[in-house]
Amino acid sequence: MIHCTHSELTPMFLQLELANMRSVCLIGNKPRAGVTTFACALAEQYMLSGYRTLLVDLNLENPQFEHTLPIKNSVIEEADLQSPGIENAGLESASLPRSEVHWVQNRHTLQIFSGVAVPSTLNQQMPYRDPRSLAKQFELWFSQYDRIVIDAGAINQNQTRISQSVIANACDTTFIALGAGNSNKEQLSQAIDYLTTANANIFAVLLNQYAQQTLSQQLCHLIGRNRIMPKKMKERFNRYVRRWSFLNHAV
Repeated sequence: MIHCTHSELTPMFLQLELANMRSVCLIGNKPRAGVTTFACALAEQYMLSGYRTLLVDLNLENPQFEHTLPIKNSVIEEADLQSPGIENAGLESASLPRSEVHWVQNRHTLQIFSGVAVPSTLNQQMPYRDPRSLAKQFELWFSQYDRIVIDAGAINQNQTRISQSVIANACDTTFIALGAGNSNKEQLSQAIDYLTTANANIFAVLLNQYAQQTLSQQLCHLIGRNRIMPKKMKERFNRYVRRWSFLNHAV
C-alpha cells in the first residue's frame, strides 16, 4: 500500500494536473508489478483534491476489487444518452449497455472507492473491446465523474478478452508499472513498444521496489547457502548484517 501523500507521488500528481490529464491508465510490464497499488494511491490523491473520481478495474487475471453497495443515482440510463454533448457525438443508446457504478473495496487494503469492478461476463466485457464503444463509455463516465483511473493489469494478460492497447489508447495518458528486481531493460523496451504501437500517451514509468531484495537480504541469503559455516556462526553474521542501516536498501 502506498500512501497518497507519498513524496514521490505528489510531483507526479501535479504534472498530471498541469497537463490536464483526466483519464489515467496503469499497466504493468508483468504480473505483480504493483499496478493496483499505484491505481489506489492515485485515485485517493484525486479524491483528496476534491475530484469526483472513478476507479475502474479491468485486471481480469488478478481482480482486486469487489462490489460492496451500489451508489445512488450511479446507473447511467438510456435517458442520459440524450444529453447534448453525447447526442452530438452520434452515440446510439442501443449500442451501449447500462453502466453501473458501486462502492468497490480493495480486498487486501479494504480501501473503498466509487468504481466499476471487473466485468465477469462476455456481455459486460464487450464495451471495453471495441474502441468506439469504449469512447462512448468514457463519455458516459465523464458525465458524472471528473477523473477516471483504470487498473488494466499486466500487458498481454487479457488479450483474448480485453486488449490493453485499446484501453491505453482511449485514456489521456498511461503509466507503466515496472517490477524492480525481476524485470530487465528488454522487458521495459517491449512494454514501451507495445504501447507506442497502440498510439498510447506514455506519461512515465513507475518503479515498484516492493519485491526487490535489500543488500542485507541478499547477503543473508548467500550466508545461508554456505554449507561449511556452522549454524551459530551464520546466525551471528545475519544479525550483524541486519544491524547496518545502509544495507537495508534495495539494490
